[in-house]
Amino acid sequence: NYDYNIYGLTVTYELGFATLTSASSSFDTVQKKSSISGTATFASGATSAVLSTGVNAEIEGIAQEFRLAGANMDTGFNWVAGVFFSKYESAISSNVVTRYLSGDVLFQSVNGQELDESESMAYFVDTSYVIGDHLTLDLGLRYFEDDRKINSGFNLGAGNSVDPANLKKATFDKVSSKI
Repeated sequence: NYDYNIYGLTVTYELGFATLTSASSSFDTVQKKSSISGTATFASGATSAVLSTGVNAEIEGIAQEFRLAGANMDTGFNWVAGVFFSKYESAISSNVVTRYLSGDVLFQSVNGQELDESESMAYFVDTSYVIGDHLTLDLGLRYFEDDRKINSGFNLGAGNSVDPANLKKATFDKVSSKI
């Protein structure tokens, strides 16, 4: 079972000196799988019958960009400046039942879950100046930042397996330029 929704909207407005563009998008997906079975043999020689009773994945996100662009054909100067934002969240859960055909453990149920979140922001500016028929000078600068959170875990038995102590956070940022 797989379900998804994707929406997008772009609006452009002429300001006279520049063009303002707003581009928005939103998406969400849900994927459900069930009843996957098989047999596994481990290095220890133990053999088990494995039955996955469910894998569910849900992902949703949004993105928004505002861009202002101008061009002067008389001077050959063009520019673009803007801001971009995106955010997504995902949740993946699985339930696996294992029955060992040999070895000490006769029955095992594992519930696993992973939660993931990302929030990104970028600011950018790009300019170009036409120097001649075959030469253009381009200058650009972009700052990007991404805040990420992830939490995952599993337990033996049913119930919520995400432990707040397992939460990992990180922030990535970068300034890039071009000439």
